[in-house]
Amino acid sequence: MPPTAGQPATSVDDRPHGPTSPTPPPPRPGPRKFGEGAVSGAAVMTAAKVVGAVVAFSALAILARLLPPEDYGLVAMVTSVTAFFVVFSDFGLALVTIQRPNLSREQLSTLFWLNLGFGLLLFAATVGLAPLLVWFYGDPRLFWITAATACVFPLGAVGVQHQAMLKRDMKFRRLAVARIVGTTAAAVAAVAAALLGAKWWSVVIQDVAIAGVTSAACIVAYPWRPGPPRRCEGLGGLVRFGGALTGHGMLGYFGNNMDNILIGRFCGVAELGLYSRSYALMMRPISFAGYGVGETAIPAMSRVAYDPAALRASFRRMFSLCALLGLPICACGAFWTDDVVLTIFGPKWTAATPMLRVLFIAAAARMLSASTGWIYVATGRPGRMLLWQAMWTPVALAAFLAGLPWGGFGVASAYAIALWATLLPAFWYCLRGTSVSLRDAITPTLRPLLCAVAAAAAGLLLSDGLLSMSLAGPLRLIVRVAVGGVVYVAATVLFVPLGRESLRYLLARFGRT
Repeated sequence: MPPTAGQPATSVDDRPHGPTSPTPPPPRPGPRKFGEGAVSGAAVMTAAKVVGAVVAFSALAILARLLPPEDYGLVAMVTSVTAFFVVFSDFGLALVTIQRPNLSREQLSTLFWLNLGFGLLLFAATVGLAPLLVWFYGDPRLFWITAATACVFPLGAVGVQHQAMLKRDMKFRRLAVARIVGTTAAAVAAVAAALLGAKWWSVVIQDVAIAGVTSAACIVAYPWRPGPPRRCEGLGGLVRFGGALTGHGMLGYFGNNMDNILIGRFCGVAELGLYSRSYALMMRPISFAGYGVGETAIPAMSRVAYDPAALRASFRRMFSLCALLGLPICACGAFWTDDVVLTIFGPKWTAATPMLRVLFIAAAARMLSASTGWIYVATGRPGRMLLWQAMWTPVALAAFLAGLPWGGFGVASAYAIALWATLLPAFWYCLRGTSVSLRDAITPTLRPLLCAVAAAAAGLLLSDGLLSMSLAGPLRLIVRVAVGGVVYVAATVLFVPLGRESLRYLLARFGRT
């Protein structure tokens, strides 16, 4: 029987708080103040993601014109497999640091060394995997691509706990700057390499650079030095919590990456290149809204998890923000796909348009379902999170196999159907035993969804009336963004409470400057 909201769970995997004390943490500021702090942090992280997205899209637009789809497909053959190792890169210990209300210096130092050890172990495992990938795909170029990609793991591991502590202490401005520095440095390095004729190595360089530079920037932003590794009190509970999160991620790998492996093996490198770039673009709204808002939602909700009313209020507020930010991107991507492809990728990528349109429809469901992870982690129930992933993964694999005969478009279509069909069951299963109801997940979504569809449709119809159909591409996309943006802002201010509140907040901040 699941624990009631606000009470500690009795199972080992589902302890909501630190191992040293079963009592709730000390009184915290009221939910309103916490909510304002979380939304303010989300605003900072959102602004950072906007800047990062502009940099990433600019680099992608340049690289897509310098590199053919086959180069992206070649790297995707490696990354779709090594993504399995990414699951183990921090062993869930970053979320442990964020969720636990009390951590000693010895525990934090030990978590750092554990992360670094996992990073070095994964580096060795990835290099050892290189010959197997060469045999599986029949392409000797994959050996050195795999070996170079392996550097991501130790470089990223060095900064895992520094990033976690920045989130735990809600120092989101420092974290935002660190990530912008990493994204920008990686983009510059990748474009420079492509201009020098590095071909597919440009994509590899970008992945390695973003891991290394971001870690270095986070260490500068949070100048904490770990002590020597040692066995300390409560370490077993921390590792068990992280282990359940890692088990969830391990199963999630098969639900999120087998599509790339199957397409690369049975449909060829060109089709995989089109699909992998479309999938990466689809992940933007999910990363921007679902995971981006989650970075502030999880620490905020973790600190009020013992208070049912505050937990419910915090979830509604952050979920409404998630829908408000992410749904317009998904809707506009689905309505304006032709111009998105021509603007970002260029004319030689037009074959990606059908699959990208379907993936944007899938992105809305996946972005909304990402918020279930906030509840699982904040209430300390990684075991339940793992069980849901064990039920979802076979559904995703069946969808990939069902759509495979029709290539990337078929896989994308089946994936979208599976995500939308399981969305309400995912929320129902997650929210059982908490103070948050299914209505709390549905109500904040409806108005932003209607506003997003109205804005996307307005941009589609009005731009076609203002411009010639021959002007497809950047110019028409700019007009659509302008029209759709005005309609969306006006609609959300009129019909969405958080939209009005956000406008008042921005006007107040502007008035103080």
